[in-house]
Amino acid sequence: MENSLLLTCDTIRNNSLRLHPSLAQKLGIYETMERKICFGSRKLLAEVELCEGLPKNVASLSSDIMSEINIPENCRFEIQQKKDEIHIGPFIGLLAGYSHESVKNKLDNLYDYLLHYQDIKGAIIAFSIEKTNKENLTVESYVYNPLTKCWDKGVFPYPSSIFVMTSSVSSRWMKHFKSILGNSIFNDFNYNNWEIEKLLSSSIEVKNYMPESILYQSPKELHNFLIKFRNVIVKPKNAFEKSPPLLLSKQKYELVFSSPTKGILKVAPFHKKDQAYSTYERFLRKGDSIIQAIEGSKDIRKINFRLIMVKNREGTWQSMGMYTKKKVSISKMKKIYPVIKLEQKHLMEHLQFSNVITSMLLNEIYYIAYDALSVIERNGVHFANAAIDMSIDAKGRIQLLHIDHCCPSHEIALVSGNPELYYETLKHNILYAKTLAGFPS
Repeated sequence: MENSLLLTCDTIRNNSLRLHPSLAQKLGIYETMERKICFGSRKLLAEVELCEGLPKNVASLSSDIMSEINIPENCRFEIQQKKDEIHIGPFIGLLAGYSHESVKNKLDNLYDYLLHYQDIKGAIIAFSIEKTNKENLTVESYVYNPLTKCWDKGVFPYPSSIFVMTSSVSSRWMKHFKSILGNSIFNDFNYNNWEIEKLLSSSIEVKNYMPESILYQSPKELHNFLIKFRNVIVKPKNAFEKSPPLLLSKQKYELVFSSPTKGILKVAPFHKKDQAYSTYERFLRKGDSIIQAIEGSKDIRKINFRLIMVKNREGTWQSMGMYTKKKVSISKMKKIYPVIKLEQKHLMEHLQFSNVITSMLLNEIYYIAYDALSVIERNGVHFANAAIDMSIDAKGRIQLLHIDHCCPSHEIALVSGNPELYYETLKHNILYAKTLAGFPS
């Protein structure tokens, strides 16, 4: 049973929680009794009393308990009874960086997650690893104040659930949080791109959709790969590196290095191995780059796109839109490539498929995405926020190119002119965190 309420501070009594009888009865409380008051990782024993003089949507908690657990007064809470415990929440933590200063610098951006605060309620804090106290199980952090619409400083117990929004959290820290909070931490893993690639390529579900790839180890191996595949893309092994990929193409006797943002970077003779090898070594480091074949590169109707997938409040993966770049001619000499939300009508128009075939392809895309995420989850991680790069060609062949699992930005929805979808995506993130905190809606 969930009940929205305002929490007030009682400066007269000690170890006391007072509720209006109607609210108490909804919780299954019909007389004065002792219960543990729970807020995040902190629990304190209190006497629960019934008080006719209180408004029905107000709970009065004694100041000694308020001070001990440090519950922010200006937040709108929900309350639940679970066995002999009364839980006040939700209490959600956004682990937004390693250093306290880096979290402070992100606070303005974190407002985007709070647009729908009235649907979420509770205490939402932004905190860092640097200001986490393992001994006291506390975090020095910023809590969102819904009255002032500002972030207030404070020291709080560990939250009930954690949304990991940074790459700078070690597995040791993850194990520590899990030992206290259990399975209420999501995006709790630091796989590199090659580990993801190997997981997917070895799975029955999606291996046939994966382009052939190698981890760069030697110029000779890359050279042979380019003989087999004339065009390849170079991706960083490090999942936290968001730099644009490098493109390599073999054009007759030349090897061309280029970047989507900087154009052609280097042209070297392909048949002269010593020059080709030295060029590889100049641009690439052994063990740090993934070489992925680009198949069907001459297909002018091939579409590359990004699919956003997040878990909703029920914990089910949900698509939040596909996005791509569309070529628009503004003159004979100039073209632009704005980001658009990729709809069924665009696929029908561009790939020249029927409505039925296009619907079948869209279903296949969603099944591939869901299967890929399930493969990763089966490896024992808690995954709930992803961006998936895919492609589809004129023959309807779909490829799974990349999964961004390290707090992917969903601003592509804003860029495409779909702000409502952007904020809805972030809302799903926080509502899922609310469910994990013990307050499913």
